[in-house]
Amino acid sequence: MVIDHVRSWVFKYTINRYPAKWFNTLYDRVVAWVLQSCVYAAFTKRMESLQEHEARQDLPKA
Repeated sequence: MVIDHVRSWVFKYTINRYPAKWFNTLYDRVVAWVLQSCVYAAFTKRMESLQEHEARQDLPKA
């Protein structure tokens, strides 16, 4: 999956330099939260644009 690939890349270049266990879990949570927020924002933006498009389709032609 793409997210696993991104996480492994991020871990390879950042986490491996900071081997403290608590930092790994904290960083993992922060990265997951940021990714989820970005995906959610993109999804809601897409749904809003679809709804606007459908609303425009419903308008009678002038």
